[in-house]
Amino acid sequence: QKASNSQPVRFVRNKTDGGYYPDPIYPRLAMEQKLQGSLELHVWVDPTGAVTKVEINKSSGFGVLDRAAQDCVKNKWRFPPGENRWFSWPFEFRLQ
Repeated sequence: QKASNSQPVRFVRNKTDGGYYPDPIYPRLAMEQKLQGSLELHVWVDPTGAVTKVEINKSSGFGVLDRAAQDCVKNKWRFPPGENRWFSWPFEFRLQ
């Protein structure tokens, strides 16, 4: 049996858990160039609820999209207090 922290837990946003998880803003350059893509981030959270590390696990293929998602999670997301946590978060940039 693997240790509980050997794999990230898939993150599902919960508006009622006291956390704050806004969507990344679509970069203007990416919109102008009609770039779209799916990515997956790995997010580490400390006991205070602060995001301590964000890594790109699967790239969208476009650095501008990957960086927008990574910067949003690292700088804007807040989790409720708890233990150290490690999440996997899939996200898709899709033009409407």
